[in-house]
Amino acid sequence: MKNKNHIIGGMIALVAIVTMSFMLFEPVVSRAGTGASPQTDAVNVSTNVTSEISISSPTDVTMSPSIPGITGGTANNVGSPTTWNVSTNDTSGWELAVAYNHVLRKGSGGNNQTEFDDYTESSAGTPDYSWGAVGSSNEEFGFNVSAGANAIQKWLDNGSSSCNSSGGSATSNHCWSPLSSSDQKLAENSSPTSSSGVNTSVEFQAQAGSSNDLEEGTFTTTVTATATTK
Repeated sequence: MKNKNHIIGGMIALVAIVTMSFMLFEPVVSRAGTGASPQTDAVNVSTNVTSEISISSPTDVTMSPSIPGITGGTANNVGSPTTWNVSTNDTSGWELAVAYNHVLRKGSGGNNQTEFDDYTESSAGTPDYSWGAVGSSNEEFGFNVSAGANAIQKWLDNGSSSCNSSGGSATSNHCWSPLSSSDQKLAENSSPTSSSGVNTSVEFQAQAGSSNDLEEGTFTTTVTATATTK
């Protein structure tokens, strides 16, 4: 009987310990408030939106008319420019630049009969308001920014005689410059574009002087436009 009482007492003690432990370590449920109805609570819900940028893909350019290889002439896409559209939601803005892979040439080039030199500016680094005619036996290839609300100052003209004009505009057939294998900035903005994007237009021109000896054939180069976020 004595042992039975000890067992019962031990069981009662164990139950008491378990009960106390549960009360001490039971998970606490956080409550916004307790009281009369109604009671309310709010949670914040969020998601992250990433930056994106896109650029359009205009068609390849065939300048016209064809250039006579001996008597010379001029070919361009003036009036029918190549237009890149850039669209981005990046709040820091965007930039647009172009570069070519090599001079305008036939095949691998290498001589005056198979390639055009880069356009020569009157003052290196500043585009020419009007294309400077190449001399006899010479040939050059260049480009301009013919339109674009966000064209950088370098490509803006004053409407009469000069480029790199503060407050000017990018216009057709003005502000000619040589291309380069390094990126040249065309346009930029420190804000995101509208949903329809922003257009920047470029014109190309090749000219051969008289008394020339260019080989018959197709002369090509690849111009790559790169749109980046700031």
